[in-house]
Amino acid sequence: MLAWFNCTEVDEFARTLSAELVSRLPPVRKGKSTAWSAGKERKAIDHCLGLVKQFVSTHSMNFYKKARLANTLKWALKDAGYADDFVESTTKVIVIAVATHRA
Repeated sequence: MLAWFNCTEVDEFARTLSAELVSRLPPVRKGKSTAWSAGKERKAIDHCLGLVKQFVSTHSMNFYKKARLANTLKWALKDAGYADDFVESTTKVIVIAVATHRA
């Protein structure tokens, strides 16, 4: 029963996803006019989706762990300095990938 609530690996994975995005798409700081190209953003998201597929194929993801992944990822991206719209859309894409994955 306690394993159901153990989210150590989920939290670590969410932070790993955030770090991958930061390395591939550094957050655009306020006052900067440069942003990433759509292709670069898509490649970074696709890479993260591949990591999600690997993770969920080897880890049991109950409702609580899915919610924890979304929350931890969301706050890691916010803390990294990403814009709110990017954080929301990226988190949504990741959550949908986790929710729809079939082992």
